[in-house]
Amino acid sequence: MKLLFFFAAIFIGEVTFGQTDTLKPMVFPCDIGKTVTLSEKAIFNIFKASIQQPANGKILIPSNEWLSCNRDSLYFYADTIYFCSNSYYKNKSNTTQCCELIAWTFYEAKAFILTELDLCNEPTRASAVREKDHYKLEVIKTKDKYFLQTFNNLDLVDSFEILGIKTFPKCNVRGTTDIMTLVRQH
Repeated sequence: MKLLFFFAAIFIGEVTFGQTDTLKPMVFPCDIGKTVTLSEKAIFNIFKASIQQPANGKILIPSNEWLSCNRDSLYFYADTIYFCSNSYYKNKSNTTQCCELIAWTFYEAKAFILTELDLCNEPTRASAVREKDHYKLEVIKTKDKYFLQTFNNLDLVDSFEILGIKTFPKCNVRGTTDIMTLVRQH
């Protein structure tokens, strides 16, 4: 049986333990993405630029969130995760690719609220925000790699290597979408 799986994997293609090619965000046909040069400042500037919160101290959920496909709970256990800014998945043509999403809504450059969304069923649904959904971020540089760590109440929750960030112009509308590729560290 193991031998059969081995041969099937060879003929079908590579075996992955992350978000598969069908779950990767589609590349925009209108232009080629620009790779962002990684630095702690550049990473936090990208998150800061996505903040759209009122000045009165209230936090609106969701508001210009970063989204990742969560089909079959992939966000919580997949090795490779793709996050898209500027409501990439809320474009109707992209929700056919993924309906269940994880949203990071930033209210500070180093702080976000995590919510679970379902965009394809009516009415659309979002998880209620609780204390355990509030996270802080830290970026760590080691030699030539950058890592993104998420904390809840000072406890480390996840650590990801940032493989890259690309910026794509939106087609037929103003603005850009950033796509960040993360690899979970175990």
